[in-house]
Amino acid sequence: MRFHSQARTGDLTMRLVSDVGMLREAVVTALMPMLANIFVLTGMLSVMFVLNWKLTLFSIASLPLLWLMTSRSGKRIHQVSREQRKKEGGMASKASEYIASIKTIQSLSLENETIRSFEGNNSQSHSQEVKSKRLAAGLERRVDVLVAFVTAVVLYYGSNVVLDGKMSPGELIVFMSYLNNSFRPVREYAKYTARLSKALAAGERIVDLMDEQPDITDKPGAKDLVQTKGEIQFDHVFFNYQDKDNRVSVLKGIDFLISPGESVAIVGPSGAGKTTITSLLLRLYEPTEGVIRIDGYDIQEYTIASMRKQISVVPQENLLFGLSIRDNIALGAVNNAGEVTHEEVVAAAKLANAHDFISVLPDGCNTILSERGGSLSGGQRQRIAIARAAISQSAILILDEPTVGLDSESHVINALHNLMKQRTTIMIIHDLAFAAATDRIIFVENGVVVEQGNHEDLLRQNGNYAAWWKMQAK
Repeated sequence: MRFHSQARTGDLTMRLVSDVGMLREAVVTALMPMLANIFVLTGMLSVMFVLNWKLTLFSIASLPLLWLMTSRSGKRIHQVSREQRKKEGGMASKASEYIASIKTIQSLSLENETIRSFEGNNSQSHSQEVKSKRLAAGLERRVDVLVAFVTAVVLYYGSNVVLDGKMSPGELIVFMSYLNNSFRPVREYAKYTARLSKALAAGERIVDLMDEQPDITDKPGAKDLVQTKGEIQFDHVFFNYQDKDNRVSVLKGIDFLISPGESVAIVGPSGAGKTTITSLLLRLYEPTEGVIRIDGYDIQEYTIASMRKQISVVPQENLLFGLSIRDNIALGAVNNAGEVTHEEVVAAAKLANAHDFISVLPDGCNTILSERGGSLSGGQRQRIAIARAAISQSAILILDEPTVGLDSESHVINALHNLMKQRTTIMIIHDLAFAAATDRIIFVENGVVVEQGNHEDLLRQNGNYAAWWKMQAK
């Protein structure tokens, strides 16, 4: 998550698609033919040595100069190509960002501003491309001049050898023919050098990605969490992160214990560390200090995959894929043993109050959704996400602002209550009316648990939660 929070989506897409494609194309269309040409050149030179070894030595004397020219130009082309790939990655990032935010851009009439910004990046990339093409063309022309010079000198010297009677005219013609054919791979080498330099720049960007190592991995001897009661404990948990300038403290000694089957709402002002609590439970990050336990055992003793399998998540922004509704729901059970049956999908949809609107769609559960589920309303997307969480049948449930932007839609509220039954639930929420229905409320502020208790107890305490409740009631 540290890496992805800093990476640009468009640039990553460029590396995965365009850079890999460029590297593959260079191997097929440049590297392999160049290797074949080396064998051709070796055979040509062997025949030329037999015909006249002195002329052959003179001919190949230009190869070190050729290598020096291509080496120096190749380095410059590589530097320019690497910079160009960065510019193109920036363009892809902007395009991805603008397309994903098209509704906001059109609502605020920002089309012209985004076009100008994109054109600026496009102009920079174009300049780098022109520079790269000029370097490549210059290299090819210099090689052509060198080859022409060597050919002319060999022809002049060979003609004198023929006039001296040391070589027949036919042998000179054969030698010049072989010389011309042997220089063809040399010319192509110059052309391939530019292409391979660009591919090398793309390959370095791919290697940079492959060298990235995850911050959080399974510890040696970690065991699978096969089944859990759902008890969760945060024991003196601290969490810090490093921004550009200094170290930022998010959680400062969080302590609480959630019993199996208990529902807990975590409330508080924005930036208090509420979402960080659930991120640490999912091991998207590791605590700086302290221990997080499930059923009394440190979660770091479990494998990450098996632990996350025991936790269902309904995020604030529900991601639906361009698949059928059935497949989107079945993704919640992707780690479970066995195939997900149609009956299980229908049962999960009914629990989420989604079966009625799914049934009236033209293809029912087989209806293919548009990208990110844009063909459904916000409440419908939320109910699909709830059905996805329901089908996993995990003991622990995390709800991250499950009612945001839904205007307290009754179908969603009822579906959430159905989902929470007999599950240990941690809910991050600003809607105190929904939080009041949970077994316990934990008020977090500045990374510290300020208050905790049920709704009535916290109102009697007349503290932070009571002040928030009165403000929302107004």
